[in-house]
Amino acid sequence: MALDSHAKLMATAGADGTVFFFGVGEEFSPIGFISTPALASHMSWSPANFPRNTLLISFSDGQVLEVEAPDDSSHDSAKTYQISGLKTRQYKFKSVKSKIQREEEMKRKAEEKAKKLKEKEEERRKRKAQGIKEDEEDEEEDMIEVEEEKEQPLYYPEEPSPILQGFYSRTPDKFWLTLDGYDTGYLYQCSFQDEEASLDRDTLGEPNMAVLLESLDSIAVRCIGFSESEPHLVMGLGNGAVRLQTLADNAKDFGDLGPQWTINMHDNCYGQVNKVTLSYDRGFLISVGCDGNIFIYKCREEGVIEKALSMTRIPSAKKYVDSKKIDDIDDPNFYSIEDAKQKAEQDKRMKVAEEKKQRSRRKINSLRHQLKKLLRKNEELPEHLRLEIKEFELDPELKREQKEQMQQQIEVVKAELAQEAEKYQLSLDKLKYRFKDVIDCERIELRAFLSSSRVSTFRCVKLSEDFHLVKADLEERRQKAKSSPLSSREGSLVSSREGTSTQLKDVTTSTNTQTKPGVPHAGDQHGSKPKTPSVDGRLGSKPGTPNAGIRRGAKPGAAHDDERFAKGKPCGMDDSTYKAISKQEEKKKKKLERKAQWEALYGGKPDENFEDPEDVLAIKAAKENMGDYKLKTAEDYIVPDHLRTNTDKKRCQLLELRTMVHVQKSAFNKELLALRDKKQEVIQEVTALVGKLKALQSDLRSELVKPTPSVPHMTSAEVPEK
Repeated sequence: MALDSHAKLMATAGADGTVFFFGVGEEFSPIGFISTPALASHMSWSPANFPRNTLLISFSDGQVLEVEAPDDSSHDSAKTYQISGLKTRQYKFKSVKSKIQREEEMKRKAEEKAKKLKEKEEERRKRKAQGIKEDEEDEEEDMIEVEEEKEQPLYYPEEPSPILQGFYSRTPDKFWLTLDGYDTGYLYQCSFQDEEASLDRDTLGEPNMAVLLESLDSIAVRCIGFSESEPHLVMGLGNGAVRLQTLADNAKDFGDLGPQWTINMHDNCYGQVNKVTLSYDRGFLISVGCDGNIFIYKCREEGVIEKALSMTRIPSAKKYVDSKKIDDIDDPNFYSIEDAKQKAEQDKRMKVAEEKKQRSRRKINSLRHQLKKLLRKNEELPEHLRLEIKEFELDPELKREQKEQMQQQIEVVKAELAQEAEKYQLSLDKLKYRFKDVIDCERIELRAFLSSSRVSTFRCVKLSEDFHLVKADLEERRQKAKSSPLSSREGSLVSSREGTSTQLKDVTTSTNTQTKPGVPHAGDQHGSKPKTPSVDGRLGSKPGTPNAGIRRGAKPGAAHDDERFAKGKPCGMDDSTYKAISKQEEKKKKKLERKAQWEALYGGKPDENFEDPEDVLAIKAAKENMGDYKLKTAEDYIVPDHLRTNTDKKRCQLLELRTMVHVQKSAFNKELLALRDKKQEVIQEVTALVGKLKALQSDLRSELVKPTPSVPHMTSAEVPEK
C-alpha cells in the first residue's frame, strides 16, 4: 500500500496483478484498478513539489512502471472499476555491475602501470646519471607492458535481478532503485527513456549513475526510509542490520553519500528488515524484520511535527467503533468489489432480458386469448357460415418463413455446439466403455417381504477378449507340448505293476530266443549253450552218459590208469607206495575239479558292456512308477517330469480358477435375478388382489369395511436400472 503526498489517494497492489486506487476522505471510496505486467514488489508516490502526481511501481522482474494518478470524476465506474487511458511510462533495468567492476579493475591496473612506469623512469634517470647503459631485456619488457590488455567479457544474469524498492529522486523524471541478486551493493539512479528516440541500443535500460554502498557488496538493501527535510537515509539490510546513511553537505540528491553507522538488532540469518520508517515527529525510528521483532529507536529528544501532516485526512477508526461494528470477511470465495460490480452488471442485463421475455410472453398470451374467442364465436355460427382453420392464418408464407428461420437457427446452434457435443459424447462413450460395458451384472440388493433379510448380487466383470485370447494361446501351447516327443515319453508310462511284469517277460523271452548268427555266447567257445558242471565235478550234457566221467583236457591213457587205480591196488605194489600214489591221485583229482569249476564260472561271465534286458526294463519301470523318495532338500533330488511346474502351467491354473469364479458368480446372479422377477410378479399379483378387495369393500357397509393390507414395493437398490 502507498499513500500519496497529498493524502488524497491510496494505491494497493495484490498478487492478482492489479493495482487498485482508493479515494481518501471521510471513507475510503474505490476509484478503479489497472492491470500490471508482473507482480508488484514496491510502490511509491511522487513528492508534493513535482508538477504531476504519479505512482512509481517496481516489479520483481526488473521492470518499473509510472502511472498517472487517476481522476475520480473522469472515470465512470458504473459498469466496471477497470481504468483505461491513463498515461504510463515503462523502464526495463539492464545490469551494469559487471561493466562497473571491469572499469574499476582497468582503472586500478592503469594506476599500477603508471606507478610502475614512473618508478622505472626514475631508475633509468639514475642509471643514466651513473653512466650505465640500458639492457635490451628491459626495453622488451617495456614494449610488452605497453601492449593493451584484452577486455574481459561483460556478464549479464540470465534472470533479471528483482527490484526491492524504487523511489523518486529530488529532480523530476529520475528515480532510484535497490536490487537483489547479482546487482546488490549499489544504489542506481535511472530515468525513463524513449526507445524510438534512443540512438544507442546497447545502453538502453542502463542506469544514469551507480553509487557504491560501502561494505554491502553481497548484502541487499531491502528498504529505504528518508525525510525530505533531513539529510540522511535509513536502510534496512538483508542481514538484519539497520544503517543510518548521512548525505554530504549541500547534497542535491541521494547519490552524494557521507558517513554512516550500522546497528545489528535483528537476527542476521533470517531477520531481514522488510520496513523502516520514521515517526511523524521524526523522533523515533521503527524497524520490522522477518524474525518477528519490531524495534523502536529514539532519534532525538524533541521533535517538530511537520506542517504537511495537518493536510492528511485519513479516516479514523475510532469514529466507527461505537456507531457500527464491521465484521471481517473470512470467506475466500467472497466477491471482490470488481467481481461484485461485474456480477451486478450481469444481473442487470439478465433482468432486462427477462423483462423483455415477459413482455413478449404477455403479448403472445393476449393474442392467444383473442384467437380462442374468435374460434369460439366461429363454432357458435351455423355450419354454412363457419370459417375453416386455414382461413384464420393471415399469411401462410410468413409461417413457413418463420419455420425456416427457426430451423436455420437450430442448425447454426448445432454447428456451433457440434465440437462440444462430439467431445462430450466421446467422453461419455469412454466412461461407459471403462465402467459400464465391462460389467456383467450390477450390484442388486434384494430384500425379503416380512423380515430385514437381504441378499445382493456380485458386481461381476465380464471376461475380456484379451482373457479369452490368452487362454486359447496357452491351451494351444499346452496341446503342442503334449504332442512333442518329450511329452509322449511321459504319457507312455505303465499304469500298473502287473502290466509291467508281463511286458518284462515278453521282452526277456524274445531276447533269449534271438541270437545273432556267427556270434558265440559269452560262455560257449563252440557256439552252443553254456554247459553246467555235473555233481561229480565233470562236464557233460547229462550225468550218466558214456562221456560223463571224462575230464576236460585229460588224455585217453590216463583214463585207463584211473580205472586201474580205482579197482584196487595193483599187483606187486606195497601198501605205503599205494597209499602215497592214491593220495597224490586224489589231490590231482581235486585240483582238476576245482579248475573245471573255475573255468565253468569264468565261462559264464558276461561281457563288460552286457546289460540284462530284464534289469533294464525293471529299472525303467521302477523310475517311472515307484517314484523317487529322496528328500526335496537333498542335493541330488530331481523333480519328476509330471510334478514339474512353470509359468505357463500356473497361468493356466489362474485362468481356470478365474473362469470357475466367474461361472459361479454368474450362476448366483442369474438365480438372484430370477428371484427378483418372481418378487415383481408377486407384487403385481398382490396389487391386483388388493384392488379386487377394495372393489368388494366398496359395496359393503362402512362398519364392515376392514383395512386393506399394504402392498410391498421395489426399492431403488433392487431395480437400479430404473
